[in-house]
Amino acid sequence: MNNFMFQNMPGYIQQEIEGVMSKVKSLIKKNTIFTLVSIPLIVFSVFNLFILLYRYGAGTEMVYVLLLFALLGSIGIALYKEAKAIRKEIRKVSSDQIVERIEASDVVNDYQKRGFIETIKKQPVLAMSVFIQFLQEEKNRKENE
Repeated sequence: MNNFMFQNMPGYIQQEIEGVMSKVKSLIKKNTIFTLVSIPLIVFSVFNLFILLYRYGAGTEMVYVLLLFALLGSIGIALYKEAKAIRKEIRKVSSDQIVERIEASDVVNDYQKRGFIETIKKQPVLAMSVFIQFLQEEKNRKENE
């Protein structure tokens, strides 16, 4: 796992997180590509549109160039919106994977599992930290048995 955030964590947590990340790896790659392409396209087109309109105006000889930059900008915005939708899908897939893993646990009691799952469903942004808390609780219970 190359993510530096999880490098200092115990092996059992890294292994579980790698399992979750393997499910969303292709989506993360697609999201990164769309974001890296969309932002420069938007900035480039908006910058050039303003320069051309300010310097030359909207004359008939500049219409095709202006349309080209407007098209590039709209493609950039469409890619950015798609990247945003993919980010939502990444959160959903990873949350579903985490919930499945929590439900599959035989060590933690059902009451605590429901608490972890409810927290993940109410606040999907905190899913990874809740999952780490769950894994620590599971390990503590295994050691105490």
